[in-house]
Amino acid sequence: MEIENCWKCGSEPIVEDRTIGSRDVAKRYVCPICRHKSTSARDTEKEALLLWNRTVRSMRTKMGIKTTENSDKGNNMKIYCVFHKIDLDGMSSAAIVKHFLSDIVFKPYNYNDPYPFEAGELMPEDVVFFVDVVIQPYTEMLSIFELMGGNLRIIDHHKSFLESPTGLELKEKMGKNFHCAMNRAGCELTWEYFSEEPVTRAIRLLGQYDAWRDTKEKILPSDTDWESVLSFQMGMRRKKFNTGEFLADYVRSPNKNRIIDKTIEEGRLLLSYQDNQNEVSMHSSFEAVIKGYKCLVLNNGMKNSQVFKSRWDSGKYDFMVAFSMGKDKRWSWSFYTDKPGLDASILAGQFGGGGHAGAAGCMTDQLIF
Repeated sequence: MEIENCWKCGSEPIVEDRTIGSRDVAKRYVCPICRHKSTSARDTEKEALLLWNRTVRSMRTKMGIKTTENSDKGNNMKIYCVFHKIDLDGMSSAAIVKHFLSDIVFKPYNYNDPYPFEAGELMPEDVVFFVDVVIQPYTEMLSIFELMGGNLRIIDHHKSFLESPTGLELKEKMGKNFHCAMNRAGCELTWEYFSEEPVTRAIRLLGQYDAWRDTKEKILPSDTDWESVLSFQMGMRRKKFNTGEFLADYVRSPNKNRIIDKTIEEGRLLLSYQDNQNEVSMHSSFEAVIKGYKCLVLNNGMKNSQVFKSRWDSGKYDFMVAFSMGKDKRWSWSFYTDKPGLDASILAGQFGGGGHAGAAGCMTDQLIF
């Protein structure tokens, strides 16, 4: 039987024999770091599940949310989670909310999507989380705050929202329920909101990518090498994201470090292949001027700055621009830059979009060049 890593600290356990007198009884797995003991690998899974269930009950009680066992039959309060549906940061943020609160209603959302709630669906007694995304126009968030008050939570890291008049007003009014910062990703901030424990390894890898902490000036003390970050991202993209599988394998599993290592190795192979494909795609790139900026442009639905790596020259261009047409016949735009002094969120904001200084996006009805 394969021995699982310690579910408390992730270390590989050592094996001890349990005896009564001269009689062997069973093998016991002992963590050399925290000395946690378990009689079998299966027991560690049971203990991890029990701990998680206790954590869910404790967190719901702390937040004033009734659990299934002690809820009144007439209580129809719901927990909603509105999350950014197009990337791993948003999807893993939603998974973390589910990890800590269990019974929630997911509301996948992307900028410029229709309002995510039906008329009369959202009630003042409900609790609603916005993770890695907010509704546009931002003033809609003020309307939701007026309805929900202390039952609204916003966890976000996008510069365009946080520095907007609405973002600044909500920060002042919401206090600790406005858990936002620009140097960490949505999934990292969501974990920090719920837990005093360090951000787990998988969440940190996803967060470092989305916050684009790729240089010595940007990295945090717990960050890892950039090549592993890119490989993990690619490895996670190899299949459709599943909340249950992500929580079971990458967050709760006693063996999660091995699973993460395997994902990184798979991602390295995919990344090498994708680099070759990106270089071929860049043969179709062209130059354009957008709002006075010189841009390297590519009509490509696979939007990330890595696509431009073979041709990007910050001395020659201001922004990388990827665009494609969606099913709604609207143009989707992504802007990237690592050029000092430039801000992609400002450029995207001129077309009704937003994002970060290094990466931002928008939707338009017409071409913008």
